[in-house]
Formats: sequence, structure tokens, C-alpha cells
Amino acid sequence: MKIYVNNFFNILNDIIPWEDLNFDKKESIIVKLLETKSGSVKLIEYFDRYSNYIKKTSLISFLKGVLKHKF
Repeated sequence: MKIYVNNFFNILNDIIPWEDLNFDKKESIIVKLLETKSGSVKLIEYFDRYSNYIKKTSLISFLKGVLKHKF
């Protein structure tokens, strides 16, 4: 169990400064975490859009039981 917790915190340490990272660093994080070489550009764009969506959306809209979010 300790290994899973350590891995989780390592992932968090990598992605917490996500907004301040350049594209190459984001790509290296995605490739390292998912062990993939294809599709990383789409994932980076997805996480960037999701991050912006979370910033713009209030917490109340998540608590009201909204089923579909558009981001």
C-alpha cells in the first residue's frame, strides 16, 4: 500500500505546477506516466481545457447533480 501512496504523491508533484510548465515538459510527464508515445498532444490539450473549465466553473454547479459538463 505504501508503494501506491508514494506513486500517487509522485504523480501529484509532477502535475501540480501543470499551468506553469511548457509543452515539452508536459509531454514528458504524460509519456512517463502513461508509458506511451502516441496521443500525448491530445491528452495535453484535454488537460489544459479541463483545467480552464475547472477554474471557470463554480463548485456549486458540481454539487447540484449536473450530469453533463461541457468543456
